[in-house]
Amino acid sequence: MRWISTPSPAMAVAMIALFVALGGSGYAASQSGGGGGDRASAAAKKKVKRGPRGRRGPQGVPGLAGPQGLQGNTGAQGTPGTNGTNGTNGTNGTNGSPAFGALVGRGVNVPAGTSFLAPSGQLEAAATENGVDSFTPNATMKASDLAIAVFEAPGPGTSRTFTLRVGHADTALSCTVPQGVTTCTSTGSVTIPEASLISIGSTTTGAPNPTFVRFGWRATSG
Repeated sequence: MRWISTPSPAMAVAMIALFVALGGSGYAASQSGGGGGDRASAAAKKKVKRGPRGRRGPQGVPGLAGPQGLQGNTGAQGTPGTNGTNGTNGTNGTNGSPAFGALVGRGVNVPAGTSFLAPSGQLEAAATENGVDSFTPNATMKASDLAIAVFEAPGPGTSRTFTLRVGHADTALSCTVPQGVTTCTSTGSVTIPEASLISIGSTTTGAPNPTFVRFGWRATSG
């Protein structure tokens, strides 16, 4: 049997001192700031990957308008423009046509011989002019373009003549319906003084049968 010898007191004191020294060095190392533990932690943080960015949130409500600023000073007046050139006088236009006024009418039962018709409207032929004549306005007029149409053409050897009358007198505005024809026209014109009596006279050669007569003529300003 082997016996382990007990250390001497001096050896025991030396060993205790060594243990104390080693324990203090380990504690100091664990408490120092320059150790590798902090660097390892920072490196671990860097290795963490960021997740995807989230969607942008809705736009906020616009803020209230700020107060209106002060009005600026009026700018300087610009320089006046140059005067335009004078234009040339235009040529005069052509004269317009006279006012058109058609007078139309119808004579009823126009006999052979001499009779009178109203200058417009529809009346039976009269033996006296006072029974059918009319009065013109207080202005000079021009009468033209007399046109006549009879219902029954004059027979052989007969004819009918119609004349515009002014003041119970014949004028140059006249046309004749010959035998076998039912119309006649006149392109002449006559002046009618203001406030005149007018009518249409009917005369015949031979003795044609009584007939209805349509007529028209034009009155324009004098």
